[in-house]
Amino acid sequence: MGESPQISEVRELMQQVSKRKANVLLLGESGTGKEIVARNIHYHSGRGDRSFIAVNCAGEGEHFENHLFGHVCEAGDSDESGQGYLEKADGGTLFLDKVTEMPLAIQACLLSFLEKNSFRRKGEQKERQVDVRLVVASNVDIKQRVSQGKFREDLFYLLNMFPITLPPLREHAEDIPALIKELITRLEHEGQTAIRLSSSALESLERCEWPGNVRELTNLIERLSIINEGKVIGINDLPPEYRHATTEFSANQPTWHKPKPLKKKTATLKPQAQLKIIAPLTVENLKQHLDNFEKEMLEMAIQDCSSIKQLAAERLRLDMLSFDKKLIKHGLKLEA
Repeated sequence: MGESPQISEVRELMQQVSKRKANVLLLGESGTGKEIVARNIHYHSGRGDRSFIAVNCAGEGEHFENHLFGHVCEAGDSDESGQGYLEKADGGTLFLDKVTEMPLAIQACLLSFLEKNSFRRKGEQKERQVDVRLVVASNVDIKQRVSQGKFREDLFYLLNMFPITLPPLREHAEDIPALIKELITRLEHEGQTAIRLSSSALESLERCEWPGNVRELTNLIERLSIINEGKVIGINDLPPEYRHATTEFSANQPTWHKPKPLKKKTATLKPQAQLKIIAPLTVENLKQHLDNFEKEMLEMAIQDCSSIKQLAAERLRLDMLSFDKKLIKHGLKLEA
């Protein structure tokens, strides 16, 4: 999601490579959405109706070789019972996440498969062939692992056929509103009551560092939707570590009100300049000032609540009857 130059470039690269069978190497910090990109490449590759097998190489343990290449079936077992990830992904896509955590011995076996397009199950001599699209990912510097002797250089060059680097969220923070909108939409489809974020809360989130990237943002939105179900989230409703007040906003002020900064006047008025005459404060014009202020507060609440009447009324702590009367009084209408 998003229209930043970084994300637009990622989408363009995905489109270019999806229809090809080239190996794809996804690079980026944890939580940047590498598996989501891998699934999109699979879906648009013409293999979308076949299997997508995702494997976390860091969590496979000592039986990784059996899991990846399969093993000899025991007596009475079907041939499918000995299948590894490669055979299960036949016709589809195999996604290997954290590929640098793969043991060197298995790296050698994977290299052999990529060079010959065939492999053997552990414990048998029969060569097997599969049609698999390989997408791998790493959240560390693979070249550094190669120089340290922890990753095979020849395997790196085979996997690095088409690299795509996913930017950390802090480098495309302008996409945060679009991401949040998508996350909230998904929560609504799952049956959760809608929440909305005020402009000040969005601005605050755009100033965060996001070490956990999009995954961290996803967890935050789900947490806020549980705690503040059906409400408008202001900056004071955010956890303390996500509050970043700007020069135009103080965290102690109402979350839906941003005072305009005073501009320093440098020019002097000419003698013949027309000055606005302010009438003396009386009971009559005080009522007019209060009415104008009330109308302004209604308009701000409506705008911050995306024109959702119930949320705007809750924001102003009004019941629906009183809220409707004030809308009629000031001639305000909520857009569909």
